[in-house]
Amino acid sequence: YNYVSRSKSRNFIDMLGNKKISMKEGAGGELLEREKTVKDEMESLRDGIKLLVQRGDQGDQAARLKEKLAAKEKEYSELLARIQEENPELASFVSVKVLDADEVRALLDDKTAIIEYYLSDENLISFVLTKDALYSKKLPVRKTDIEERVRLFRDAIAGLKPVGPVSAGLYDILIRPWEKELAGYGYLCVIPHGLLHYLPFAALYDSSRYLLDKYSISYLPGSSVLKYCSDKFRDDSGKSSDRILCLGNPDLNDPNLELPFAEKEVTSIARSYSNSIVYIRKQACEDTVKKIAGDFDIIHFACHGEYNPSSPLFSNLRLSSCGSEDGRLEVFEIFGLNLKSRLVTLSACQTALGKISSGDEVVGLTRAFIYAGTPSIIASLWRVDDLATAMIVKRFYRNYLVMGKADALREAQIVIRDLYGHPAYWSGIVLLGDKR
Repeated sequence: YNYVSRSKSRNFIDMLGNKKISMKEGAGGELLEREKTVKDEMESLRDGIKLLVQRGDQGDQAARLKEKLAAKEKEYSELLARIQEENPELASFVSVKVLDADEVRALLDDKTAIIEYYLSDENLISFVLTKDALYSKKLPVRKTDIEERVRLFRDAIAGLKPVGPVSAGLYDILIRPWEKELAGYGYLCVIPHGLLHYLPFAALYDSSRYLLDKYSISYLPGSSVLKYCSDKFRDDSGKSSDRILCLGNPDLNDPNLELPFAEKEVTSIARSYSNSIVYIRKQACEDTVKKIAGDFDIIHFACHGEYNPSSPLFSNLRLSSCGSEDGRLEVFEIFGLNLKSRLVTLSACQTALGKISSGDEVVGLTRAFIYAGTPSIIASLWRVDDLATAMIVKRFYRNYLVMGKADALREAQIVIRDLYGHPAYWSGIVLLGDKR
């Protein structure tokens, strides 16, 4: 268990445990000038691609521009790395200890169980941790078999096709071997590995009930992150007076990207929480987020999210452009925010996706917000239905006034599940981090 935890969590825990490092502080003027130039070049290429798409021209010229953009994004990532290397504060980095099993168990209450997975080529290794015990199992299930099942599940979700057989098969592999050890617990914290990061465990089916019916579910990128989420947890006894920043349906100058239900979503939140500020369309801009986000208890983004698999640092939330900002709140920019919020909700498309590397270090929007200072994030695993998402979010915030985050999300999902049925509408919204 300790070996698996180290292999999965090393880099992210190191980053969390050290003080924030300004990416630009101490870097040479020449590098900073190049950083600005490359960023401007990327923006110019994006504008060119957008213009061609609007004209309906997506042929060779668009393909060439996209290739140039990918090359510039790679160059920009390398520039950021070089700037970090020249930062004198990097020399003071200290190694952060990955928590062992006993230390993780000490953080659990008697209602919560952790289930953690590790995919090897020939076996599925899994662990269950409770306040009182650590269990392990090794099953002869090949990684490629599990990956194929996850892909089939997501294909069924995308096509609104029946998911019962593939969902039940995944339940038999991932959950059924642990039913005895998990009996009696109300909260299940899932720590995935590999493609399991893309699986909504709430929709696993035991032939009569979904896992959603048995547990309030949350997720973590690694068990040691539990300590950092717990340390960042803000007392929420006064939730009715929370300061909430809501940004909905930003104006992206493209009618095809409008989210009309997102406006209703954020105005509905404002009715439940009196101390809220709502920005929509042009007002929902990147510059506003960077200037004032640190002053709010809850930050809610009802907008599009973009996942960039080739350059994860450029995955972003799409906001309105204003001032000197281009409207893309990118991962590397989120790392630089200083947040004091207890919750960030990313009611957007594909916001929980990240790049899966050999060390399982997912570089994505959710990890960036944890680093920036937020203990809990609600995000989406796929392109969620606009209306269904608005309904889940509306009920979540009402529930959250009287219960914890995991319970509030579960109750909201059950209502939408009973209304819509298919997991595509309700299971893609997930809670990462602290469940309280």
